[in-house]
Amino acid sequence: MRLLITLLLTIVAVTPAAAYKPNSIETHPLTLIFSLVEMRYERAINEKFGVLGEFGYGFKPVLFINDGDDDDDYGWQILEFAGGGKYYPGGNFRGIYIGGEVEYMRISNTYKPTDSKAVTNIIFPAGLIGYKWVVSDTIPINIGVGGGYINVSGEGSSGGETESLFRTAGAWITGEITVGFAF
Repeated sequence: MRLLITLLLTIVAVTPAAAYKPNSIETHPLTLIFSLVEMRYERAINEKFGVLGEFGYGFKPVLFINDGDDDDDYGWQILEFAGGGKYYPGGNFRGIYIGGEVEYMRISNTYKPTDSKAVTNIIFPAGLIGYKWVVSDTIPINIGVGGGYINVSGEGSSGGETESLFRTAGAWITGEITVGFAF
């Protein structure tokens, strides 16, 4: 662990100051495993503070459907919105950051043969700490971890009647790995 910390501090110390680019568009490549495409736009307010907005859309969480049913019977839709901010103590809109965001996700599923519907709503405010590299002054790579409070609720309907299926809340751990383009 000491070697890893020494290596990271050495990289930070010897990395030359690069051109300041106040915009970046990024994606979370790992979310593609869940058939979810997320795009993030981050804008620098100044060299130490940035604000971000994120949008995600998915069509079928493939990792969760393996029950032998015909998957064409299900109509999935995943929508995600997030907003937040980051503080870069070292400036130049890169390096170590501390931030926070609030995320909302809605997962809808319709079982087509019976027109049964289920909706899950997730609200997740979280704090993050991480590091942003900018390769060749153009390619930002973020790696961050954090935690927050998650609130999940679900409801379903069949035959025109809607009922609450579940509600849960509690502490949650999160992480982010993003790659993008700075301009």
